[in-house]
Amino acid sequence: VALRFADYAAVAAEALGDRVARWITLNEPLVVASNGYRTGVHAPGLRDMDAAAAATHHLLLGHGLAVSALRAALPSAAEVGITLNLTPVRVTADANGEGAALERARQITDACLNGVFLEPVLSGRYPEHALPALLPPDGLIEDSDMATIAAPLDFLGVNYYQPVHLRPGDPDNLRRDEEAPPVRVDGVVKYRPDGVYQPNSVARTAMDWLVDPEGLYELLLRLSKDAPGLPLYVTENGCAAEDYVNPEGAVDDVERVRFLHLHLAAAARAIRDGANLAGYYVWSLLDNFEWAWGYQKRFGIVFVDFGTQRRIPKASSAFYADVARANAVPPLPVSWPV
Repeated sequence: VALRFADYAAVAAEALGDRVARWITLNEPLVVASNGYRTGVHAPGLRDMDAAAAATHHLLLGHGLAVSALRAALPSAAEVGITLNLTPVRVTADANGEGAALERARQITDACLNGVFLEPVLSGRYPEHALPALLPPDGLIEDSDMATIAAPLDFLGVNYYQPVHLRPGDPDNLRRDEEAPPVRVDGVVKYRPDGVYQPNSVARTAMDWLVDPEGLYELLLRLSKDAPGLPLYVTENGCAAEDYVNPEGAVDDVERVRFLHLHLAAAARAIRDGANLAGYYVWSLLDNFEWAWGYQKRFGIVFVDFGTQRRIPKASSAFYADVARANAVPPLPVSWPV
């Protein structure tokens, strides 16, 4: 499969190389491996830890082989990278002498959610703290694989939606988040904190994801430290909302406007503080078919009437257009948290 993926990349480069300047080999391989092969909520719907570990390695190997195939077929000025969905991991304050256990849990969770794909791509190795069940067995890794996977990148794409929170507790109560592999650490659970920004902003999106722009700020600074000089692009950031067309024929998605304003402000602040952020892409332009949720969840800044295919720009599209034209984020309202 990895070899055939490289063949496909070469065909795509040959067909589109004269008009596409920036190429992403894979988007969110964690979701493909974990949700497709481990939890089974997405295609192909398997629940097989060994298959998921193999899929992890072959996705990464396919990426590395595709980088080589793309560079051989594209003009020298074309840029090649990969997009990973990355998740800051936070722990509660150590109020009951649980600091060591929480830090260990944070390291393991960070390795499982982020390092399993980030470290091979940047450093050519799997993370030390990842749970062994998530990693490919030694017999699956050929001698040249890790060097292939770590082929130099022109940029790193970052998809960000929310952080993960850990606290002391019984791991049997662990909530198995559909966007994350099962991570079990004795004495620690994942939890859903009360809205960080209540009551002055939206606490959760229509996906029940916490609105936390500070996580984007932290993530961009961390990546700029871990991979100095590597340009970063926020390739996905946005929210689902309960959008509807009002009697005037407009879609006033105030929740999404606020979400984008907060996150764009966080991204701009990260740049000022040294993050190597080269660009930001909102997810998404249009309401789309959203993985296993189908047409239930609307992420677009343009409303799609799925019955008629009519497109209606939402209020968020006007806000985003103003930011893009000005190449600047307007000040946050004083009633909002910074």
